[in-house]
Amino acid sequence: MGIFCICAVAVSVTAWIVHVFINRRQHTVYSQDTQKNQQVNYLIKKYTGEALLAMSSCNAAAWVMIAVQALIFNSLNAVVFYSYVVLESLSGVAFLVLIFRMYKKKNAILNADDTPVYVDDDEYWKTGFYYNPNNRHMLVADRMQSGNYSFNYATAGAKIWTGILTFVVAGTIIFTVAAMLPLIDVKVDFTMDNNRVTVEGGGYKITFDKESIQRAELLDTMPRDNFTKTNGGATETYAVGHFKGNTYGKCMLFIYKGNAPYILIQTDTQTMFFNAKDSSMTKQWYEQLCE
Repeated sequence: MGIFCICAVAVSVTAWIVHVFINRRQHTVYSQDTQKNQQVNYLIKKYTGEALLAMSSCNAAAWVMIAVQALIFNSLNAVVFYSYVVLESLSGVAFLVLIFRMYKKKNAILNADDTPVYVDDDEYWKTGFYYNPNNRHMLVADRMQSGNYSFNYATAGAKIWTGILTFVVAGTIIFTVAAMLPLIDVKVDFTMDNNRVTVEGGGYKITFDKESIQRAELLDTMPRDNFTKTNGGATETYAVGHFKGNTYGKCMLFIYKGNAPYILIQTDTQTMFFNAKDSSMTKQWYEQLCE
């Protein structure tokens, strides 16, 4: 659920930044014809606004769908996941299509202009980055593609935002990789050393003394307790980490779904369910706990 939230927030923040930039953007002079300048600048704001609206609408629809599925059904199936991917992809496609149409119309207007204004700023691109102390704008049109924008590194804001964006992107990548790696190939392990029992899998672990067990059962099916994930990972094949049930309350799950039987252990402070992929191994673990 966390990764979906990050994606939705990232798209929303991106749309907000573009919106603020467009609103603060001063009119650009393209021609000696005032009417053409006004026409082109209005065109840019109009199509950019429509592009941001389309992108935000698709993003909102994707997030609402995921949130409703998680809150009502407490799970995300493949259909919902791929629908989310399609909607988020559509948000980007819609944005790019409208921006492309804007530049196509803009070029059509300017190509028909008999009095264009040419400006050469190669002097400020010597290092490959834009650096113009006389330009107070933090963002400027890119040298190679007017549809892109570059930082003016003569401004303090450009340096600060570059540092922030570098930190956020690097941190997001590291966090996502670190969080997802243990969940790529989940393996539930059970060990017992001097009556000290440890169950772990997917980066989560629980340890308890064998003597502290108050209840131990081998279940043919998992209880229908509407388990809600609070901190863990859950797919159609496994569930690991911290969950909360209506009856059992806070508990930990280390289970392969559809691989009965399941071991239920309750101590004075903890409740857990776990099993192995192999049913015979699950029964061996249960026998060790009951010896």
